[in-house]
Amino acid sequence: RMSELRQRKIEKLASIFPEPKLEGDKKSDILLVGWGSTYGHLTTAVEELADEGIGIAHLHFNYIYPLPSKTGELLRKYSKIIVAELNLGQFQKYLKMNHPKNEYYSCTKIQGLPFTVGEIKDFIKKIIKE
Repeated sequence: RMSELRQRKIEKLASIFPEPKLEGDKKSDILLVGWGSTYGHLTTAVEELADEGIGIAHLHFNYIYPLPSKTGELLRKYSKIIVAELNLGQFQKYLKMNHPKNEYYSCTKIQGLPFTVGEIKDFIKKIIKE
């Protein structure tokens, strides 16, 4: 009973958390998702791609458990979702578990270094070509 009570308390947080910030080309069918410290590199990659004529949207999460309440509504607008994270892809798997109808691509790096803008752009261009 206590476990269920704790779970309901956690689920209530979803309505309190602010929605993640959606930036970039909101009319694109490709969404770049990030969380935590990846914000600057992802934002710069989106801006540089826009300068090259490639428009993609960028959604950045500050809270990931529970996911903010309108996460599913935001994700459904995009046909391809690229999740960039500095680990083995746990957030991409978590999103897929909670919103399985979307198509996800995992862009990961586990070298103890941040992404470079070039790495992100190259990955996005590869997905666009598919």
